Amino acid sequence: MNHRLIGLDLARVFSIFGMMVVNYHFGFGAFQGNKILLEIANFFNGRASATFVILAGMGLILFAKKN
Repeated sequence: MNHRLIGLDLARVFSIFGMMVVNYHFGFGAFQGNKILLEIANFFNGRASATFVILAGMGLILFAKKN
């Protein structure tokens, strides 16, 4: 039976979403405009990719521990 950690999967989803927001922010050069959207993009800046790397490491550790 496959035992998945739902919290780990949800954290991955939010980190991938955050990386998409940051990449669109820089890709389109959106440095002016709606203040709320700019604040959201600035909040994810740097945090999303670091979170994803930590979660990837946790996934590898759990995989190695299981095998």
